Amino acid sequence: MPLVLHRGAPFGPAEAAAREAWQRLGGLLVVRDADAATRALAEAAGTGAHLDREVVTLAGLRGRVRRDAGLGEAELPAPIATRLVLQEALAGRDWPGFGEAAQAPGFLAALERAINELRRARIRPAELAGEPMPPPQRDLAELYARVDGSLRLPTDVDWETADAAGGLPAFPPVALVGFDDLSPDAWALLRRLGDVAEVTLALVYEPGRAAYRARDERLAAWAAAADRLVDHRGAAEGRPEALSALAGFLLEDAHPGPLPNGAVRWVETAGSRGMHRAALEELLAAANHGTPLARCALVVPRLADARDDLDRLLADWGVPARRASRARFLETPLGLALTQLIRLGELEPEEPGALDPLLGWLRSPYAGAEQDEVDRFERDLRRGGGDQRSLLIGRWEGVAIRPAIELVAAARGGPRAQLAALLRAGWAGLANASGPDPGRADRRDAAALLALAGLASEVSEDAAEGEDQRPRGPLPRGALGRLLADLTFRDEEGPPEGLAVLDYAGLRGRRFGVVALCGLDAGGQPGRPAPDPFLGPLRARLAGRLPPRAAGTDEARLRFLQAAAAADERLVLVRRFVDDDGREVAPSPYWMETLRILGRPPGHADRRTGARGELVDDPDRAPSMREALRALAVAGRSAPGPLAAALGRRRRARGLPGRPFADREVFNVTYLEAYLRCPYGWLYDRVLQPQPLEQPFDARAEGSFGHRVLERLFTQMRDADVGACTYAALPRYLESLPDVIAEVDEALRPAAAGRVHAAFVARTERHVRDLLLAEAAAWPHLVPKLFERAIDDAALVPGARIRGTADRIDVSSEGDFALAIDYKRSGAEFPADDEHVAARLQLPLYAEAAAHSVGAASAGGLYVGITRRTVDGRFREDVPVADGLGKLAIPPERWRQLVDQAIAAASGAVDGIRAGELAGPSDLCGRWCEHGVLWR
Repeated sequence: MPLVLHRGAPFGPAEAAAREAWQRLGGLLVVRDADAATRALAEAAGTGAHLDREVVTLAGLRGRVRRDAGLGEAELPAPIATRLVLQEALAGRDWPGFGEAAQAPGFLAALERAINELRRARIRPAELAGEPMPPPQRDLAELYARVDGSLRLPTDVDWETADAAGGLPAFPPVALVGFDDLSPDAWALLRRLGDVAEVTLALVYEPGRAAYRARDERLAAWAAAADRLVDHRGAAEGRPEALSALAGFLLEDAHPGPLPNGAVRWVETAGSRGMHRAALEELLAAANHGTPLARCALVVPRLADARDDLDRLLADWGVPARRASRARFLETPLGLALTQLIRLGELEPEEPGALDPLLGWLRSPYAGAEQDEVDRFERDLRRGGGDQRSLLIGRWEGVAIRPAIELVAAARGGPRAQLAALLRAGWAGLANASGPDPGRADRRDAAALLALAGLASEVSEDAAEGEDQRPRGPLPRGALGRLLADLTFRDEEGPPEGLAVLDYAGLRGRRFGVVALCGLDAGGQPGRPAPDPFLGPLRARLAGRLPPRAAGTDEARLRFLQAAAAADERLVLVRRFVDDDGREVAPSPYWMETLRILGRPPGHADRRTGARGELVDDPDRAPSMREALRALAVAGRSAPGPLAAALGRRRRARGLPGRPFADREVFNVTYLEAYLRCPYGWLYDRVLQPQPLEQPFDARAEGSFGHRVLERLFTQMRDADVGACTYAALPRYLESLPDVIAEVDEALRPAAAGRVHAAFVARTERHVRDLLLAEAAAWPHLVPKLFERAIDDAALVPGARIRGTADRIDVSSEGDFALAIDYKRSGAEFPADDEHVAARLQLPLYAEAAAHSVGAASAGGLYVGITRRTVDGRFREDVPVADGLGKLAIPPERWRQLVDQAIAAASGAVDGIRAGELAGPSDLCGRWCEHGVLWR
């Protein structure tokens, strides 16, 4: 029986010959995926019913061979178990060739791919022994030998199937279409089936053309092994002339010259979101003109990177779409919640810093904890100060803590025990969070757990090219973190009749009516070739054994050719002319090549305008009511000109419509103070709260560091019954300071800390030491009792609950007076005149609320600057606060007046917030106010 190899352009005469053989001989038609199988069956239905015809994928063909050979279904370990074997082998000794890379996230995935490729090429460990190799490859060979007997991969099953095919007495005819590449075991399977059946292969390849250079080496080997070779010229029939020209002349010296407009469009946009929007608009226009949405495809260079933005856009516009990509376990909501448990288990029992990961778990919907109980738990713990793991787990009562206890116990049993405990916690958490009608997030969580359990499908051969290139985000440290770093699962959404959303690799072998190709700029297609860290140095020595790897961007060239050939009716090419940061972006070489072939000038394109592609020029062309309203809002904005004239043309009153805060009852003191200082700044900072991608270690972080040092130091002195920081007690304070500084630095040190951070720590220690000396010189009489004291007072301001945190509360020896102290990084002023009540809101309210919380009368309040050792504020002269602060003492009735004024100002702020009133910034806001763009 012959094996006949047909070679030609995508969907051209070569594929037609293979389909004709299937129609004539019957048997099995092998296609790339389920979508191609559905289309092939639909096309075959028009030629009449044939009971002896089947359409299968390559996996389906292997299943038929195993059944006929009596092998049965293959049993494979879970993908996570494969990486667990590799991790345990790595942990057994040092690997000087791998070096520090062995501890990096993603290392196990790269190692697994390298070993899988060696197995696919049937290269055993013994064949690498004795070979002169660089250190990383020597370690790879030794590790490969160590795990050889305990590692069973899908590749091993595929070779087992290919070997069994050679012993079959007969097999139905086989025709294969839609492929441009085959793995060694797949070729071996087809070659052995060719000895007992008619096998017809149609592969995408035209010899001698630059666009197919990525396949030259392997197609030459396959052609030599085929019984008959047939090369076909010409492209698919029935396509517009321009599309045929692109497939036939891409990267060739010749070109057909100017061709009619219509079948190919070029669109330039601003930003990635504008690019996705423009592509979607083109496809929706095609659907409005009669092309079924299922026959339209939106293609991006890396689907995993664009997935979130495309999902948002498609959901906003209500467009049904189907897409399949891979998502990481640790980027799912459940994965992030379980990460908190992992972090908790990594801590030693008495190690500080356990409160935040425990709260991260308890506040997730997967823990099943009552949030009111969590609030009380956090309040009590933060009031008490300690956050060691052993203390926290013992303090919480309820089933929500059980997963944490199990994972902490499993941490001593190694990665296998940790994975088992993590899986139990995940299933229990999913049961707590899922409702009667699971949504998309629930489905993704379930798929992530299946991947962890090993029930999800393994990564496809093209997965490395479609992997998410974004930063991985927070990863658990240690062996478990390395196991989970690249654990992925198939993230599939959408109905079969929806718009197809793909990347260039996923478009191979598929045809659509209208295709929009995105990313044809310098930052998109072609992307940089994926590195070959392990097998690169071995390919020359193992030539003919290891599958050849395409050089440079040869693989991307072939992908673009196949993408251009996938459109039957129309092709839309979309690129960014500026990137997401507003920088100009050069066009892709493929963009320029299409213009050359079809005879268009370099600047030929439909350039879309608008704010980063988010706004349309014509509201009538808006695809949704939301977009039309945006466009109308832009058209109706104030005209340019002097500020006074612009304010005169305002179309609405200042403030917020609808009184959105009318029902608010709880108000933080600093929240009210920010409103009185600058209402629009309050709206921006306290309500909208935009956050940077990475929190900087800035002045605010430095202040938090100093706060934590003082809080821990004074807490230790209180617990040791040392008393106030007088000259008599000062040596005890100074003796404990270095240890406290070291503890806080360990807890708050940023990831990229270096010499600059070390200098900051030393500087902070010096500032705190000087501050203690200054406090001792003032000779305090009140005793520091409470630190980071949460206040929650419903009796202070009528009709509102006032919340905040007092940095420190000092109490008189009899317990009848309390003084509130608020630490500032450099210092703060307490104005004495009554014209700036809003500037002195914080201390009187804190002092009064703090005194209420301890059952005392307020003696006053002080601002204490850490770096400048400045002290300002006021206190009652009849209370002996400190000898050295007499200038800040005032009569008791004046202190009462300050408190009453602050309460009145806070009450006014509450009324203003509830009414949605927003005035322009006051003089207190200062010339650095950045919120003018909001109120003007």
